[in-house]
Amino acid sequence: MKKRTKKWWVAAVAALLVLITAVGCGGSEEPNDQAADQSPTATAEEQEVKDDDQAGPSLEYGELLEVNENEIDGKAVVVVKAKIEPQANNKMTIDQNYYNAADLIETQGFDKYDEIQYWAVADMTDGSESKVVAFTLDKDLIERVAAGSFPANTLGDYVTDLWILPSLEQ
Repeated sequence: MKKRTKKWWVAAVAALLVLITAVGCGGSEEPNDQAADQSPTATAEEQEVKDDDQAGPSLEYGELLEVNENEIDGKAVVVVKAKIEPQANNKMTIDQNYYNAADLIETQGFDKYDEIQYWAVADMTDGSESKVVAFTLDKDLIERVAAGSFPANTLGDYVTDLWILPSLEQ
């Protein structure tokens, strides 16, 4: 009986040593992305540009919640969902969305799409979140905005499928 117990202990200790060695030596082979992004050879300006590139699109007014790219009937369509804040008056609250759409087209490459579907939500006084503005820009309008001579605050006269929360139209 003693011989059998001794063999079991020897086997258990050997297995434990193998396990400890495997865990202790099992370093990660994956590169440390954070360390690579903040290498000492990159200047602060280069790092800021790299961070901006990784951040993706952004909005002038409000927060960009989603950007969904689709292909519908052979057309490149993007759906942009924003969360906005109320402005000094209803017109300014509505117009900020046109400025957001124009900026996406003029400076962030959204002129590559055939159609942009934009919609914005906002917090309501009852604490809920609700859609407040929605509209669509077709390829012709996108190209006109991209040309840079189109006043963004007039987009509401040219977009299609325009919907504005009735209380904002007062």
